[in-house]
Amino acid sequence: FLSYTSQIRVFAGWLKQSGFDGLDIAAFSRDHVRKFFADLDRHPTTLNSYVHNLRHFFKLLIERGTIEKNPFDKFKKFPTEKTPSQYY
Repeated sequence: FLSYTSQIRVFAGWLKQSGFDGLDIAAFSRDHVRKFFADLDRHPTTLNSYVHNLRHFFKLLIERGTIEKNPFDKFKKFPTEKTPSQYY
């Protein structure tokens, strides 16, 4: 829950910093999603956590009737390297 909340706060901060804080959330598009991730300097695993949490957040907005489309739908996860398991 803490990760979800903190990532939503980071997203809200980015909206404000990027000048999108006055943007109607229904107008938020995949282009905005791409810009957000281009500006976010994080490890791919962390970026995938953002994808998951923001996809869920926008899904809730759809369920509440605030928006009609989720800009995170069909957004592909970032590639990560698999680390081999180490057994001791």
